[in-house]
Amino acid sequence: MRNSADVSERAELHEEKGNYVEAERLYKKALVLKSKETGEESFELVPYLYNLGMTQFATDKHDDALTSFNRLLNLLTLQQAEISSEIKEVRYLISEVYREQDEEAMPISVSA
Repeated sequence: MRNSADVSERAELHEEKGNYVEAERLYKKALVLKSKETGEESFELVPYLYNLGMTQFATDKHDDALTSFNRLLNLLTLQQAEISSEIKEVRYLISEVYREQDEEAMPISVSA
């Protein structure tokens, strides 16, 4: 099984049955596969890190859970910064459209 989604699905089945040791092993494997596919800082790793951290937390592997959750938080923070920047740009563009719209609506004054 070399597909991260398939491995993650199997991990979820083990987690649902309470087999957290096997679930953690499979979540780690899925995370490695997805990381190779997308890169170490891809936002697509978020669900993999979340599931891994939750499994580690459920089994009282607090240090491991903290590592997973901190990595997850870093990815979410990076994404938030990118989104904030994009939001600012879109707001600027909206204001520019309004400005041009207002300029076009202004009557042209004719001097006598």
